[in-house]
Amino acid sequence: MTHHRQNHKRRPPASLLVFILLFSGALLGSCSSMGVNGRLQRSPEVTEAFKAHRPFPNYRYYHIGWKNNPYAIIAVDRDYTLAGRLWTEFAPDSQELRKLTSALYNNYDYYPYGAYILDPAGKRVGVWYSAIQWANVRVNDETRTVEVLPDTPYLGDEKRTIGRL
Repeated sequence: MTHHRQNHKRRPPASLLVFILLFSGALLGSCSSMGVNGRLQRSPEVTEAFKAHRPFPNYRYYHIGWKNNPYAIIAVDRDYTLAGRLWTEFAPDSQELRKLTSALYNNYDYYPYGAYILDPAGKRVGVWYSAIQWANVRVNDETRTVEVLPDTPYLGDEKRTIGRL
């Protein structure tokens, strides 16, 4: 007498599938309330504007790091608020923009570059200027906030956790 083994695939119980769907929905909902990722898009025009010390109209300007050696300079559209307390606001129409761009942190491996700060849909919400190659950008259109977290050049490579640009 021969026994035939039937190859049946076991299906997960329906309650498990419902749980996975509900959990995924809750996770996506919580992520959207935190803001979604934007990005930096390199731009020769932004680079040249910073090199020429030409401020972008209708933008608020900030730097991170020390005034005599900032790591990055950003400008955010006035329709948005910059989140976090890492950045220091300054007036770009003064000599301050010239001083800060001249004193910008030098990586020695990379030249400072300009980039547009984009929301997830590709809309320009600001500009960036730095020699730092990594930054995390989060834009929340609901609250009209922008968060830019650059890599910290004073930490070693093993400590860097922000995604590469």
